[in-house]
Amino acid sequence: MKVKTWRNGTPMAGVRFDPAHRSLLLGDGLFETVRVRRGIPLYLNRHLERLVRSAQRSGYPWMGLADALDGPLHEPLRAAQIMRSAAMRVYVFPSVQDEGPEVFVTLEDYEPPPESEYWRGARLHVSPVSHPCHGRFGKSTSRHWAETAKRLARQAGYTEAVLCDVSGHVIEATDASLLWSTGGQWFSTPDEAGGLEGTTLYEMEMRGLQVQRRLASPDDLKRADAVVMISSLRIAMGVRSIDDVEFENPDVNAMMLRALILD
Repeated sequence: MKVKTWRNGTPMAGVRFDPAHRSLLLGDGLFETVRVRRGIPLYLNRHLERLVRSAQRSGYPWMGLADALDGPLHEPLRAAQIMRSAAMRVYVFPSVQDEGPEVFVTLEDYEPPPESEYWRGARLHVSPVSHPCHGRFGKSTSRHWAETAKRLARQAGYTEAVLCDVSGHVIEATDASLLWSTGGQWFSTPDEAGGLEGTTLYEMEMRGLQVQRRLASPDDLKRADAVVMISSLRIAMGVRSIDDVEFENPDVNAMMLRALILD
């Protein structure tokens, strides 16, 4: 299926932008990616709450953003009800007059990774690209740093990259939060370190997962018993290796974490 697109609740044949629009020139916009499973968007409210917080922290004058999303989401949510598996993305851009947001919603089929890919796990590379630590402002359309880190990692033969701040502390992976286990205890990076607030990780915690927040270096992750990437679409993907350090059976822990969300 091709991508279905709505602009402010109205169906569109495709996303059309003025090339000089500030959202393209400056990356001036926010977005959320939501996995749809059996017609249900997984923890949609948590995603929308993060979108509203991000807009407020970024200084956008949309005090009623939560109400402004109701109309634009109505038809996409109806369309999602008949889909077995899909990816829904909600984009919010400043309008030309800056009086309110432009809301674009896209919906497309999403095929989860096959079991063999989960079993193999991801191969990560510690990137030379520094993380800007702007996660509290939400998932922005200006992600050149993340895409650069991912491109360099794949050129070197890895799956994705681990991003650190200028002090060498691990912040997150290019498209996921990082969770690691040592001695039976799960750890993740503190929110105040500057990574994106993880909706999937928080949902897992609401369902009973005990996670401690701790700053860590890449060497700390390499010494861990297991490392897992947490994201909205893949849910939990085990890490097979970080640079030249290998982990055995990367999907053993990731499988149990996926079950917290999908069962």
